[in-house]
Amino acid sequence: MNTEQLKELNLELLTERQKDAVLMALEGKSQTEIGKLMGVTKQNVSALIKKAIERNSRSKTKECPKHHTGKRRSISPSPSPRRRNYDDYKIKDFSVLSPREREVISLKVEGLTHRQISDRLGISTNCIGVLLQRARGKLDGTYHDGLRLDINRKRREYVLKNPEKEKESREKSYRKNREKRIEDMREYNKQYYQKHRIEILHKKKEMRFKPEEKS
Repeated sequence: MNTEQLKELNLELLTERQKDAVLMALEGKSQTEIGKLMGVTKQNVSALIKKAIERNSRSKTKECPKHHTGKRRSISPSPSPRRRNYDDYKIKDFSVLSPREREVISLKVEGLTHRQISDRLGISTNCIGVLLQRARGKLDGTYHDGLRLDINRKRREYVLKNPEKEKESREKSYRKNREKRIEDMREYNKQYYQKHRIEILHKKKEMRFKPEEKS
């Protein structure tokens, strides 16, 4: 895995799963570890990272002009994003963050800019922005991807440690769902009967007293 190549990726072009795989790879996790956290195989992780690189390559190809005209293009500066106040995060518990997220937001709290953090850590400013966004989400309680991955990982660990309990739990859940479906069906039949009671009784009466056809 070429880490230097991953550092230059524009994460905004990637899908959420590709982004997860790339960020965890940048944190130093192996493809096997990433696969366990994401609930996929090592081969799936490799494919996600490969597609992420290909997507960035296609984007760069589209952006590059085919012919150089010799004319200098004027590039208008992009509007600077609204500055965030990171002082509120000084008292937050950073233990919920990944090592890389913790590293990035700690530097941001110290007052460093995206560019300064990028130069210090050797990753792109775009990657810095994504890591900060995820870190803020986790600290504010609004980011759910990390929580979802953590829950899935703990769930798989529990299943491996307690296969019999897991089987019993699944059977119990199935029985409960079946009972619920039967109960719902009975309730529906009851409501239907009450709603169409007169019509149903009338049809029964007609069938009961319907004269037999003579052959």
